[in-house]
Amino acid sequence: KARAHLKFGLVQLTQERYEAALEHHRMAEKLALESDDPLLHCDAQLHIAADLIKQGKLDESMGVLKEVLPQIR
Repeated sequence: KARAHLKFGLVQLTQERYEAALEHHRMAEKLALESDDPLLHCDAQLHIAADLIKQGKLDESMGVLKEVLPQIR
C-alpha cells in the first residue's frame, strides 16, 4: 500500500496538485513506518520534502531533509 501511495503522489505531482501529492506521500510514510521498511520510509520522506519545496514551504522541507539524510548513509 505504501508504494501505491508513493505512485499516486507522483501522479498528483505531475498534475501540479501539490497538496494531494503531499497527502499521498505522508500516507506512504505512515504505512512504511508501520511495516518497518526503512528504505521505503526514506523514499517517502524525500518525496514529502520535494512536495513541500513545490509549495514554497522551504523551512518545513529542510526539517524533513535533516531528518532523512542521516538515515540514507
